[in-house]
Amino acid sequence: MKKGILIKRTEDQQSLAISVVEINKNSNMSELHQIYKHLGVNLIDIVSYRDKSIYIDDEGLLKAEPQLTMLLNDTNQYLYGNVLIMGPCDEEGETLGISIKDADS
Repeated sequence: MKKGILIKRTEDQQSLAISVVEINKNSNMSELHQIYKHLGVNLIDIVSYRDKSIYIDDEGLLKAEPQLTMLLNDTNQYLYGNVLIMGPCDEEGETLGISIKDADS
């Protein structure tokens, strides 16, 4: 089981809800479908940043009133919409979960 940090806008769009979610390799849904379900989106993009894989809503800027979710300061990259932060990729290209240290932070 892999863990990730999910950052979503609350229904009133005024604040962010942050939670730890699980991606279960043995689920009846593929890992990719689980990611889509956690994010609640139809299209995703992946950003690699500081040894993390960040899944984002690819249509985040197309929403009626887009809200900034995260800024990657040293790259000046702005992320809009729901975000799922996972760990790095292994040598086979599989995305790993975040570490316990990262999940607790």
